[in-house]
Amino acid sequence: MKNKSFYLIATFLLVLLTACGGNPEDRTSSVAVVQAPPAAAAPEDGTVIFTEPRKNYTLVHSPSSVLVTHNTTQVSSTHHGAKHLRFSDVSVNLMVAQSAKTIASKDLNSLIDLYIAFFNRVPDADGLNYWIDNLKAGATLEDIGANFYRVAKQYPEVTGYDEKMNDEAFVRLIYKNVLGRIGSTAPPDSHVAYWVNDLQKGLSKEKLVAVMSVAAREYANDKEWGWMTSLLNNKVALGKYFAIEQGLTYLTYEDSIRKTVTLTAAVTPTDYLKAKKLVEVKDSEFNLQTSSSSGLGKLIDCFNPAVFAIGNTILREDVQTKINIDVNNNPIKSISTTIEEAKVTGPVNFKGNSVLALVGTKTYRGDGLSDSVDSTTDYLSVEKDGYVSYGHTYNTHDSKNQNITILSYSLPADKLSFTLGVNETVSQSYIFYQENFLTGATISQNQSTQGTTFLGIEEITVPAGSFSACKIKYSSPSWMVGQPDVTTYVWWIASGPYRGLRVKILDSERWIIEASRLAINGK
Repeated sequence: MKNKSFYLIATFLLVLLTACGGNPEDRTSSVAVVQAPPAAAAPEDGTVIFTEPRKNYTLVHSPSSVLVTHNTTQVSSTHHGAKHLRFSDVSVNLMVAQSAKTIASKDLNSLIDLYIAFFNRVPDADGLNYWIDNLKAGATLEDIGANFYRVAKQYPEVTGYDEKMNDEAFVRLIYKNVLGRIGSTAPPDSHVAYWVNDLQKGLSKEKLVAVMSVAAREYANDKEWGWMTSLLNNKVALGKYFAIEQGLTYLTYEDSIRKTVTLTAAVTPTDYLKAKKLVEVKDSEFNLQTSSSSGLGKLIDCFNPAVFAIGNTILREDVQTKINIDVNNNPIKSISTTIEEAKVTGPVNFKGNSVLALVGTKTYRGDGLSDSVDSTTDYLSVEKDGYVSYGHTYNTHDSKNQNITILSYSLPADKLSFTLGVNETVSQSYIFYQENFLTGATISQNQSTQGTTFLGIEEITVPAGSFSACKIKYSSPSWMVGQPDVTTYVWWIASGPYRGLRVKILDSERWIIEASRLAINGK
């Protein structure tokens, strides 16, 4: 790595929240304490208090309100105009995501870089919001970096920086803290001397941090050193998740030191999902950047029976990104494509019901394997206010590696009612069956409960284009004892020629499916 160095990561500082303008004690006046409240307006300063930890609640956020539901009692409260939610362990800054959109993305990344560089921690939402405001008011990134460095030097036992540190020690600390460059990967003297020379020519230490962050990312595709770029980028991604998507700030200095350092230490060059799981929230799919709910629109806008007129041919090409876990518990990302084309036929008899049958093929492509093509059939009916899904067939292999066709269905049939109001949830208990399609032999049988919530219409972009789409949340208990509920989001197109087609599916921890091509009768 000739004439290159990298960003500095220290270990944190005791007064971080003070330095970042995020002291939670400054926000305790004029607040409302909420245990199991009815719908309520936010108090004058926009803070609403809850008496239990954040993980005990599920949040649904819209541009104008936030719905808070207790996970055990299922008691909900809606708060209009709230700016902060304060739980017993953390606060949620509901404004930080919008604030982050008011500066350039490169400047936002640079602010997060400064937290990582000087304190080896992710930013808290309140502190990040404070520095965004300072940047908009005219402060430069170098000004902010100087502030961080000044505080870091006041606590040498925590950060490793002190007033007597010479330039060589400063540079070596950058290598050590940011990229783990110690031992066999420690920088050679010539590389350290390169940066020391820049400092002695008048380059400020704050400016050097910015220069090194750029240098770090120049190695993204380097086979030997690219892991260091990945490490830095993963820490930034974790910072965005913690501070911007979740909007979190710990309430005490002790927690800010211990927990944010622990989070950052869990990041590796190949993974930050483990660190995300250390964040003590159960609804990890909550995201202030996208809103859990637009709070707008009617689900009926996505109901289009004409799509399933007999004789229609429906084509959907999807790109699926999936995160698998290897034997070392590290995530491996795979990308594949499925092309499904089916013709609407019927009516046919499905276990005593007169239904439509979407008969076609599904082509699987990706992961370095040759294409595979399976026959598929989906059974459904169209009612006056929704779709009823009775079941579907797919191909797999049995224990003897013989190809078999599986019929999967539920009792009662799964109905998507398009009469749901915004943020309204319906729950239904089901028994799920899998059978050998040819012999009728039962392969498996499981009982579960599924909750369906309409979250509003929002604008989304997928490879196939940009669409107004109805966002629907499905929740059900995990099949694995002790694991959190399984949550899936599905988007249905609300307008245009493809109204009524599914365009996106998201499981926040494992996979995402996005339409890359759509067609009805070839158009």
